[in-house]
Amino acid sequence: MKPLNYYKTVSLSLKNYSKAFQFIKEHQLTKYYIYISFFALLLSFLIISGGLYLSHQTIQAVEQFSMVISFKEWVASSFPSIADSLVYWSLFFLIEVPILISGFLVFPVILNTITFPILDSLTEKVNTILFEPDATSSMNLKRMMNMFFEITIPNAFKSIIYSLILLPFSFIPVIGPLVVVISISINAYYLGFDVLDNYFENWNIKVDQSKRFIRSHKKVSICTGLGGSLIAMVPIIGGVLSPALSIVAGGLILKELEVYETFKNDI
Repeated sequence: MKPLNYYKTVSLSLKNYSKAFQFIKEHQLTKYYIYISFFALLLSFLIISGGLYLSHQTIQAVEQFSMVISFKEWVASSFPSIADSLVYWSLFFLIEVPILISGFLVFPVILNTITFPILDSLTEKVNTILFEPDATSSMNLKRMMNMFFEITIPNAFKSIIYSLILLPFSFIPVIGPLVVVISISINAYYLGFDVLDNYFENWNIKVDQSKRFIRSHKKVSICTGLGGSLIAMVPIIGGVLSPALSIVAGGLILKELEVYETFKNDI
């Protein structure tokens, strides 16, 4: 398998996500956008409305804290003309913005989880185009359930937990941008993990062997999921495009890195 450094991890990801658009068009796979769009729009609505509701409830609760009440009284006595606006915007940036951002960070992981059967079908299509033209369908309920509970759900849970843990630190001056990069990388890793494992399952690679490979080649997983994580952060339209693009770009990345040949030579 071809080696990856950090620069190539990013450049390879962006290049193949760009190529994925054309690949989907050439091979008439655009129908998957339509299949996924229903779930993406529904999930976007739930995350935005739920985030707004949660942030408003949190702000109302925080406003009852004695420290916040004292702060409001000080602001009112010092800047009476802008007191209400200053308090509102302070709480908005400290509470509402982080909650909404956390929703967009975990959006691609949740969407990939609920559209898992659709993405599994797309993976099979791309696999026959790029790697195994004579492959037959490997879609069966037992295999899908094993992948769902052994890979997809645990990765979704880990990605959400890490994102929520890191989120408060992203607003700290100086280290904030670094924390954001780390958070995006973590989400990219788990998104890429799901995509890679799906291909490996199609290649009849055992789950344990798949896990070992991905964990020992984290840059490949980050490369696979990076573009999808960034696209998914674009409200609504990103959610529609990201899952299908992630699957296709993942296949193109595996092809360029000659991962299929690596596995087949080891068998």
